Amino acid sequence: MYINEVCKECNLTKKAVEYYEKQRLIQPRTSENGYRIYTEQDVARLKEIAVLRKLDIGTSDIRIILESRNKTAALSKSIYLKELKLQKTAAQKKGIEALIRNYDITEATEYVRKEIDPFLTMKEKLVQSFPGNFGMHLSIHFGRFLNGTIDGPEQEEAYRNCIAYLDTLDEIEIPEDLKAYVEETFSLLKGSDMKQISDQMADAIEDMETFIEKKDEFIQTYLKMRGSDEFRQTDAYRYGQQLRKTLQKSGYERIFLSNLKILSPEYRTYTEKLNAAMRSFCENTRKRRK
Repeated sequence: MYINEVCKECNLTKKAVEYYEKQRLIQPRTSENGYRIYTEQDVARLKEIAVLRKLDIGTSDIRIILESRNKTAALSKSIYLKELKLQKTAAQKKGIEALIRNYDITEATEYVRKEIDPFLTMKEKLVQSFPGNFGMHLSIHFGRFLNGTIDGPEQEEAYRNCIAYLDTLDEIEIPEDLKAYVEETFSLLKGSDMKQISDQMADAIEDMETFIEKKDEFIQTYLKMRGSDEFRQTDAYRYGQQLRKTLQKSGYERIFLSNLKILSPEYRTYTEKLNAAMRSFCENTRKRRK
């Protein structure tokens, strides 16, 4: 089945189908003449995706649901977040109504602390604590691990430790001759680009062997480039070294990442998979050199 037929069958636009392909939610085969061919399984999967999207479930959660053997259990997270959102919205509405009746900020502050803060996800708290680009970058890199609420004193302490670390983090000292490079790089890198990179990294970690097999030529070229003397003379290499030095000095792994693992079981699981993936990658690299 070709894409025009799929769009009619699933009531989707071409752009939507292509987007789900880029997100690797479906992977149709390509014919010899370059046309994408969709199977009945692809069509059924697209119909499932369409329903879940209309229920306002994000693509990262859809991926988990699609691959889950127990879809009911996988959906439990989504309904939990919906309930949190409804409770938070209702509490916010009451807070606004109270301010309309009596614009008392002291009273409103106490109301927010008791009635709204408990329903904020850790991601929302993080973005509110650090408005602007810094909060956006944190959200993109760590937000998918922080969709739950703080549960218990251990997580509360870990959250406070993370916030305290981030709030006292010194700005990265950038040599004058590197500032132009950094400003240009970050002005071109959009939030959507960063999220795509993060998602691709997560996909690779889930199945490192397949990733290495598909991207073998690119990986070998990249490693050769990274190890070259020419690369060590570039602004990108120098900035990377400066960033690594600053984070190590500030206690990034010892303070922030260790507390993040306590705060988010999802992040702890992710790091375990990342370590396993890196071991697999190193083992494959060693085999190739023999």
